[in-house]
Amino acid sequence: MKIFLENVAILKMADIEINGITVTAGLNGTGKTTVGKSVYATLNAYKDLPDKILNARRDSIWREIFLGLRNHRDITKNYSPFDIAFKFDKELTNELLLTWKKEGDFVVKKDIYERLRKYDIIQSEDIETLCEGISGVIQRSDNDYIEYLVESYFNRVFKNQINHFCITDKGRFEWESSELQFHMEFQKNELLAYDYVSFFDQKAVYIESQNVLDAFQSYKTKSRHSEEISFVSNELFHLLGREAASQETLEDYMSAKEINNIVDVIMNKVTHGTLRMEGAEEFTFYDQSMDHSVDISNLSAGLKIFVVIQRLLENGSLRKGDILLIDEPEINLHPEWQVVFAEILVRMQKDLGIYIYLNTHSPYFIHAIEVKMAEHEIADRGKYYLMEKDVDGLCYSIDVTGNTEKIYELLYKPLEM
Repeated sequence: MKIFLENVAILKMADIEINGITVTAGLNGTGKTTVGKSVYATLNAYKDLPDKILNARRDSIWREIFLGLRNHRDITKNYSPFDIAFKFDKELTNELLLTWKKEGDFVVKKDIYERLRKYDIIQSEDIETLCEGISGVIQRSDNDYIEYLVESYFNRVFKNQINHFCITDKGRFEWESSELQFHMEFQKNELLAYDYVSFFDQKAVYIESQNVLDAFQSYKTKSRHSEEISFVSNELFHLLGREAASQETLEDYMSAKEINNIVDVIMNKVTHGTLRMEGAEEFTFYDQSMDHSVDISNLSAGLKIFVVIQRLLENGSLRKGDILLIDEPEINLHPEWQVVFAEILVRMQKDLGIYIYLNTHSPYFIHAIEVKMAEHEIADRGKYYLMEKDVDGLCYSIDVTGNTEKIYELLYKPLEM
């Protein structure tokens, strides 16, 4: 997979390949996280896009009914505007929506009219007005919804700062692989042009430097030090809350066995337990050695990144072909656990086919990745980049694969005192 970025946030240009495990290194503020967010946003914005379009169209229909009736409460006998919108939406299956999309306008309006008539709307002209509005939503172009969905997704990931503040040039996102191709252009945080593939099964999972479990713990307690939960951490939290799917095929069974082998490594070497969901938004950690549940706030900071990875593997949130992006994975890990973590990531790539993108400041962790990839005979799947800042303050990538000494020279330099 090749990703090309131009004029995106702090990046002037980045040309990155994800072939197995990709490592970007550099000083603070050189665009490493921007690359990761770009990969994350590009893949996830388009994943399951046909379903997202259907759901967005349903939301528009719900809004059309609710607002249309809310302003004329006297036109219904026995139902509130909310009730009617809710009941109509419940009957509106995706199959029916797709059928309406193909039908002629007259047939669609007639069907909508009969369905609304069941809710004791008094004046027929009011039903006709609603039919016009709903029919207009159904006939609306898919492209309108694509533009809205993709643009809003990117802006949530980048917090409405896709384009650099001082550069008026268009921001470009390009993604190319044997199966997928995307092209997007943004200006003033608005999507100007796009080209995409509709159906694919890959997704990106992003682990930020602030642990998601800590973030939600702070958020829920509403402490004065709590910060807003980022969009990507919110999505990660929901992935952690998923339960494992049933194994319906031989392939599912074989994949589960490979995943369990790596989970066993994590449990035996580090965690000695597992993350459990308690209620809708509550996690505890069950420590097998003590046969007792431990509050998340009492787990060591270094343990939490292992616990998160373990949970994502156990519940099937990370599968073959997915991309796992991690900001500064070495944070809170002592040298021994850095080596263990590198081992786990290498095995996830080799045994499970999960692509890994890492950004880091640690020469020790990069060395651990290189050593473990060589030990597992997948050194040829490693890509290494150095991020640097230009005189104008914008950043760019340098491919140093095969010459990682440039990374070590930069990161070890502060120690030469």
